[in-house]
Amino acid sequence: MRIFLTVLFALVFDVYCHAIIDNEIDNSIQIHSDPDEKIDLSEPHEWVKLTKVPPTNIYHDKGSIIEIECEALGTPIPEVQWVPGNVVRENNAVMFSGPSTLVKVRSVLIVERLKHTKTFSCVATAAGKQVIASTTVHTKKIETSINDVTQMRYEPRKPKIIYNYSLYLETVGSTILLPCKIAPNRLKIEKIWLDSSGNVISGENSRFKINSSGDLIIFDLKWDDMGAYKCVAENSIGRDAADTFVYPALNDD
Repeated sequence: MRIFLTVLFALVFDVYCHAIIDNEIDNSIQIHSDPDEKIDLSEPHEWVKLTKVPPTNIYHDKGSIIEIECEALGTPIPEVQWVPGNVVRENNAVMFSGPSTLVKVRSVLIVERLKHTKTFSCVATAAGKQVIASTTVHTKKIETSINDVTQMRYEPRKPKIIYNYSLYLETVGSTILLPCKIAPNRLKIEKIWLDSSGNVISGENSRFKINSSGDLIIFDLKWDDMGAYKCVAENSIGRDAADTFVYPALNDD
């Protein structure tokens, strides 16, 4: 199992993470984490890394809408949250996961109707370890009428998936939950899940269940479940989709 995880870890970083963001990036601040610490998968180890950080500075037109993305990879499952400023809030949330769990979390912050320059921080937490990256959004003063602002505020929008797992490694036989959180929207949204073959997941297979929040639960994970599962959100304006690649790890037992 140890050799398998080591090889798989290299595969994950090469194929899915593209390149781990260097800890010396200006807008990356490490908390309770040694940037020179090497990850040793030969023994159980708890860690978290940011694999995608927001730009240090973002400039946008006053009153417009922007999307800022952040990604974290770690074990156990990282909890990713956006907070105003550079102040890190204590997070006591406990994410259920097994000792072999490896998850990459994607979180999107939607900023709208911002009147003044403001800093936001992406905070990823796993087992008491934290990493943080901050971005400052600068507003550009432009001439806008009240009608323009009102139109931007109430204009119908297509769905936007703001929180999901892009990668989930877990041992065979486990139960996993794949979240798919959508930003608030004035229009009715239909959300469906597609399996690794592109088929709509329904109630035909008792091992696959969609809960009341629209998250996908897979019971008794099997090797044949490997593949990309797609969350699709759609309304009358458009659609958005996000993939989670599920990798069942064989157990040595």
